[in-house]
Amino acid sequence: MVDHHPVFTTWVYGAFGWLSDRLTGDWMAGVAAFCILQGVLHVVAFAAAVAYLRRVGCPPVLNLLAFAYFALAPFVSTWALCMVKDSFFGLFYVPYFMLVFETVRTRGACMARPRNVAAFVLCALGLCLTKKTGIFVVAATAVVGIVAYRRTKAAWEAFLMQGLLPAVVVMVLFPLLVFPALNIQAGGAQETLGPLFQQTARCIRDYPKDVSPEEKAAISAVLDYDRLAEQYQFDFEDSVKYRYNLNATRADLVRYLQAYAAMGLRHPDSYFGALMSLAGFYVAPTAPINIRMVTVDTKMGDEQRYMLWNPDELNGLRNGLDEAYDAVAKMPVADLPLLLVTYVFWLPALLAFVAFRNRLRCWTLFVPALVLLGFCVIAPVYDARYAVPILDAAPLFFCGVVVLLKHSTMDASTIWRNDARPEPGRTGRQPAECQPARRDNHGVEVRHAGDGGMLRTA
Repeated sequence: MVDHHPVFTTWVYGAFGWLSDRLTGDWMAGVAAFCILQGVLHVVAFAAAVAYLRRVGCPPVLNLLAFAYFALAPFVSTWALCMVKDSFFGLFYVPYFMLVFETVRTRGACMARPRNVAAFVLCALGLCLTKKTGIFVVAATAVVGIVAYRRTKAAWEAFLMQGLLPAVVVMVLFPLLVFPALNIQAGGAQETLGPLFQQTARCIRDYPKDVSPEEKAAISAVLDYDRLAEQYQFDFEDSVKYRYNLNATRADLVRYLQAYAAMGLRHPDSYFGALMSLAGFYVAPTAPINIRMVTVDTKMGDEQRYMLWNPDELNGLRNGLDEAYDAVAKMPVADLPLLLVTYVFWLPALLAFVAFRNRLRCWTLFVPALVLLGFCVIAPVYDARYAVPILDAAPLFFCGVVVLLKHSTMDASTIWRNDARPEPGRTGRQPAECQPARRDNHGVEVRHAGDGGMLRTA
């Protein structure tokens, strides 16, 4: 086994496939069971998030629109029912995003509850175990959160734990203990250096006569130099990445990076062109959100036994829906809700403007989406699956900023008092961080921060 894709995801997928193979002789039932379970869990996550936003003050109209988005947008349901790691990752991203939002909304006070901290850490761990991008999301969020809430002990400790514990698991425990014990090979450097390889190939194609012998030798030790120019495709990085020399040493990689830097200084236009050829799909209105309508036919073993296939009986329905979606996606103006840039770039940019204009202290909420956007920009190919978590959280992001705008006109004690109102049918003492504020002997408003502590709010 190779850690090209996250091992945890491979184990989960493999468990469903293995059990299905033992019971039915193929993977069809196992894949169907996983997709149904994942779809149900997505429904629970979406519904819970929408309900919670309404509880904390989201306007009913926006709340209804968010619900309609999840219920009617074809790309949401299609990807939620798709067995790809990005959808699995999105299952943890939605509650993770909501926990970050709640931390921002309550000025960090919600993290005084141990169960919130535990949920935060578990969601962060889920992100790191289901996709390699996860560690960058939780690490960046941890750094910004610690700085933003450095005066709120419960909050910065929660951000530290959600960043540190998953990092220990995926960067120490797995590679040093789990991989050797189970004979799992680490993924190759080509996955990390793919965008650089693409730029190198573009530069060689554009300026074949401006490569020194030393640079050519350094590149040849890592890539198949003679085939790079012909293998370069502006919208597909993998054809270049597959030319990687698996026997390249660390010293070879260092020399390659030196050559890469030198060539980039001479020809930044070529490097920028290689980057934007793929990034343009995510930051410009050029591509609709593609959806997966087919399953890859899969055969296994010496007898080439079919394990996974597209049922012929569903071809008419599948192709009809695909053609209808494609027709709408090609209509001017009507295609705006189906453009990837609408949710990946335009919406975060609009919300960032609103936050800046209204001086909202909510930049921690933007960090996960910005990290994911950064990885979309350097993605090896255009595919909406890289942006699935952003699509899943888009209406939650919008509604969350609206709620923060409403709360920006209140003082902190008003927020706590609103939160302290019991839900219909519930009685009893509210959590410490939700109890109303009071004034101390100096006339300063304070409230319980949990664990016997007090927190000044005004």
